[in-house]
Amino acid sequence: MKLFLNGSLVQADMQDSLTRALIISLFSWRRADDSDEYDHELGKQGWWGDSLNEDEIGSKLWQLLRSKITSETLLRAQEMADDALQWLVEDGICTEISVSVERDSNDPNRINLSVILEQGKTSYEIKDVLNGND
Repeated sequence: MKLFLNGSLVQADMQDSLTRALIISLFSWRRADDSDEYDHELGKQGWWGDSLNEDEIGSKLWQLLRSKITSETLLRAQEMADDALQWLVEDGICTEISVSVERDSNDPNRINLSVILEQGKTSYEIKDVLNGND
């Protein structure tokens, strides 16, 4: 996975708190609900602390890890990313969030995710979010 912040590759130390919040929100595995479609061999996943808290952290993008990349998979990935980042608007950290998801033009087995957080027009592009099965 490569993360680009405003067009520049972000290095591993990520000093910016908004960048850390974005990474934690998207790539921590949120616990699956009983109604979710997920690989039951993996279990419901998630952080154990979410069972004690009504505000769960992370996203459900992990549920797509073994999915064939179709237009439905892209739509689900966008919805999952939107849901995972919504707290940034609810808590007043950002005024708006825009997420777009696309199949990588060079590798049809990859999904790329672009996120624009309205807080001084900060934009993030995350390449190789999901390597699916095709």
